[in-house]
Amino acid sequence: MARTINFGRCTKYGMNERFMELINWVCAVDAWDYGDGSLLANLITSEEQVPLEFKQVLGDIISGARKQLSAKAAIKLEVPAAERMRTAVMLSILFFLIDAQKHGKVEHKFSYPQFVSEYDDVKPKDTEEVIDWLDENKRGAIQDAANKFNVSSETIENLVRELRKKAKKWPIV
Repeated sequence: MARTINFGRCTKYGMNERFMELINWVCAVDAWDYGDGSLLANLITSEEQVPLEFKQVLGDIISGARKQLSAKAAIKLEVPAAERMRTAVMLSILFFLIDAQKHGKVEHKFSYPQFVSEYDDVKPKDTEEVIDWLDENKRGAIQDAANKFNVSSETIENLVRELRKKAKKWPIV
């Protein structure tokens, strides 16, 4: 029987459980910092309660103590403000799943080579080939995101690094 993966305990990517529970708030505040307040406005109006971790941040925004990036700097953003952290989150979750699979932390009713060959018409010969295939999927996901925003893969990798830094600083937002 398959085990449930707890994304919150993925220490390699530094995201604890509460951070992942509030990831929409993290993304919204990041978007606000980079000049797009729409995500934050939507969250504030749609949620019954502001999470405790974000009350000080919202107070600082309202009082003017927390400043957005300058308009000039925001124009130079390569990835739209609202998409920066959302893209990084999706990639981090994908990387976590791939790494969990590579290291045998996920169980399927099939072995992974069997699963891949049955569903993707890929017939890997051995575990090493599966690991190469998984690593290629990671690189492909980064390149797909880069192509979507017409940026370099390094830009996308930097977004993932920035998300990890935010997770390390948690609960400081």
